[in-house]
Amino acid sequence: MVFGLYVLVAFVKGMSGSAAVALTNDALVIKLLGIAVVFALVFFAGHKALQKAEISHYAAYIFLGGLAAILVHILHTSHLVLEQVVAMGNLSIYIIEPAIVGALLGAGYRRVSAFTDVDEDEDVDGLAEAYERQAGHPDGAIDDEAGLIVHGDAAYFEGPLQVRTSVLALIFATIVGCIANVAVNIVFRVGSVARFMEQSRRIISGDQLLIGVLEGTLSGLAYALLTFLPVMFLVLLAHMALRALRQHSYAAYGVAGLLSSPAAMILTGGAAASIGFFAVIPAMVAALVYRKIAGLEPAPVAEDIKARNRRDLVGKNHIRRKVGRVVMSSSEATKAPLFAKKSP
Repeated sequence: MVFGLYVLVAFVKGMSGSAAVALTNDALVIKLLGIAVVFALVFFAGHKALQKAEISHYAAYIFLGGLAAILVHILHTSHLVLEQVVAMGNLSIYIIEPAIVGALLGAGYRRVSAFTDVDEDEDVDGLAEAYERQAGHPDGAIDDEAGLIVHGDAAYFEGPLQVRTSVLALIFATIVGCIANVAVNIVFRVGSVARFMEQSRRIISGDQLLIGVLEGTLSGLAYALLTFLPVMFLVLLAHMALRALRQHSYAAYGVAGLLSSPAAMILTGGAAASIGFFAVIPAMVAALVYRKIAGLEPAPVAEDIKARNRRDLVGKNHIRRKVGRVVMSSSEATKAPLFAKKSP
């Protein structure tokens, strides 16, 4: 559906040799669904081929998504436009946009489906016994974390967690957030058209509704391009702040994403108000999506310490850290001990 929306916008821009406004509403919906279905079928066929070849690298799915997008985009381009593009030597420029969109979709699919092959039939009763046994409290009065618990062929972890830092997840989440902003902009644009028609005491027609949707889509895409990098920065900022606070709940990421844009406007003294206003909704959506697809990882343990002297390994309040040992020259060292206690 995402790629279908992209090609629909390409129709509006005249990139595919068709005019979307010349289509009826039903034909437009059918074309959008058809593009999405064709892309899904091509991608699914490639996915099955990769599964059969036991290939699961990100690069393979990025290549598959880009290739499927290029193929579908060319299939939905009129031959006259395609011949003109080839004759002008602009084929590489013509296919780079759908290739990028398809590559991102392929990478997103690989990320989301990475952990779907999980056996749901697990021995939960045996896990409880293993947990109590490993924690060292057979009576069930567990006061501490057990850490890594291995039971059968599965492993479980009980310990401090944090959300992973993933550049790919950040990019994908930002795209979804900007698309959400496009949807909101479409709603507002169609609503404004409907209110205008109501004030004029006229009934809104299907063509006027379609024009409102297309205008909202195009203006929303303009806002999306304008706010893409700021939204990505805001989500990254919220993510790093929540990692420092050791928070990883969806509620925390939703609130942090919602407040990140107003906080940025306040910290910049209103300099980022023009962009920050449009980044509120996409930042919140992107933060939630990032939390979903990034996943959790164990919090890192304390860093290894490189010690040069054994005597340095004493506590913070140890007396040795408060006093210094007195050393004498070699000539004085041959004499009787200077610091020996005198007998009473």
